[in-house]
Amino acid sequence: MMTGHIFLNIKNLELTKVKSLDDIESELYKKIYLKLQELVKIQELDVNFEELLKENDYILEYFLINCWELYTQRVNIGIATLNVVAKTFTEEELLGALDNVCLSSVKRNGAGLFYKYMEFKGLLPVFEDEEQEKGNLEDEEDEDF
Repeated sequence: MMTGHIFLNIKNLELTKVKSLDDIESELYKKIYLKLQELVKIQELDVNFEELLKENDYILEYFLINCWELYTQRVNIGIATLNVVAKTFTEEELLGALDNVCLSSVKRNGAGLFYKYMEFKGLLPVFEDEEQEKGNLEDEEDEDF
């Protein structure tokens, strides 16, 4: 069960914008990126990581989650040992978000960042009530007064 605490976590996130992957400063992010490169090489894939960064609006956390989602699904990778490398709240949230990518349920740690990523990618489910409300608002806007 998700609580309102997720919104506090979202507010406290400090997302990292970079111009290029050469600009990664975080030790944790470098380790994750190097692991992703290694996995892509093992899978013999041709991946343009800079293009993926661009698709994620140059936000490093979204880029890493996106790559994790794309390239680690067939491999069992534990990230627990990376907890000791995480130095900031956002880095801790990233580790939780990476865990959430692979789980069929969402755990609290990382849920805020994972929510922001899903929102950014347009992957949040739209419920019937929201669709109907949106439709009613559009109908009201079309009315002539």
